[in-house]
Amino acid sequence: MIANSPVAHAYDAGGPLGVVSADTLIGGGALGPGVAFSRASSGRALGADGATLQAVAADMPRFHGTARRLLVEGQRQNLLLWSQDLAQASWAVSNGAAKSATALAAPDGTGSGATIAFGSLSRSQMSQSLGLASGTYTASVWAREAGGRPFRFKAYTPDMGDAYSPDLATTPEWRRYSFTFAVPSAQAGNVAVANRGAGGVGSVEVWGVQLEQGAFASSYVPTTGAAATRAPDLASYPLSSAQAQAGTLVGTFLLPAFAPLSQGLLLLDDGTAANRLILSRSSAASAVRIASVAGGVAGPAADAGPVSAGVPFRAALTWDGSGASAAVAGGAPVSVAAGPAGLSRLLMGYAGANLAEPMFGEVGPLTLYPVRLPDAQLQALTSN
Repeated sequence: MIANSPVAHAYDAGGPLGVVSADTLIGGGALGPGVAFSRASSGRALGADGATLQAVAADMPRFHGTARRLLVEGQRQNLLLWSQDLAQASWAVSNGAAKSATALAAPDGTGSGATIAFGSLSRSQMSQSLGLASGTYTASVWAREAGGRPFRFKAYTPDMGDAYSPDLATTPEWRRYSFTFAVPSAQAGNVAVANRGAGGVGSVEVWGVQLEQGAFASSYVPTTGAAATRAPDLASYPLSSAQAQAGTLVGTFLLPAFAPLSQGLLLLDDGTAANRLILSRSSAASAVRIASVAGGVAGPAADAGPVSAGVPFRAALTWDGSGASAAVAGGAPVSVAAGPAGLSRLLMGYAGANLAEPMFGEVGPLTLYPVRLPDAQLQALTSN
């Protein structure tokens, strides 16, 4: 358990005027008291060594990598069968390629890595056939090769034709690669790990092949003889009546990739979509945005400042009866007028009560103060 930590705060330029008891909701690779978590499936996350992919049981939070931030993702499905057993007949080789289940040490510590040996043709490949609906997809795989030999992804449907990624240079260490493409109409097709554009005989070691609908790769979902789904992560905290009236949330966030839609960071609501106070990454700009919805009617919104994909940033959300403010990376706070009443819970990593606009990212540490802190404090607390 994480205890409350008294923190001294200067409420004006004159210096410290008191001590606020701050609740740590996420910190040190753990959830604080009162934070509820659920996920109706297992999931995967990098371990504390930052290198080994670990399985995390259903309804257990995933603390990702060396930073041990909480990983929050929406639902995704891996459409490819036998994602780490390439010896299966679902994986076909063509144009001189061969596959070898060589029991290589894989990123998850198992001996399930394999080798693809390409023939001389640039179309030499290992592929899997499947039906694809229209939409955006991302293929991903872990790969390595001591000499840095490149490979490519290829996706195919009759309407789309062959869609190739650029050559992707490997390294001697396992690294995950991805390729995003758009399917114009529902058709049967295939997805392949293919030879480099110049062709030539050579091999690449691979593991953990994934295809999911979405504009970027999410965490790995292993499959066997059927597609598999990772359920959404849900971390929530019940607000006391006093916290609903006034408070400040300060945290560190990381968005590995920007989604086409907004990505929720923090959401205060009443359990419905009708009343919400939202901190998110705006879809209209690469900026942190504060917005509110009251009685089902969208209120004002304001952008606090820009952020970058793949770079951690600190942000704050504060509120009381007179309105709400947000700040990011030590920038000047922005404010909106008085927001919705009846707020009763905090959701981490979403912008809607129905788990809409998930962050597909990481949060932590995250701290809740029982007062609305002044602008100067928001800037100080969010300075990276």
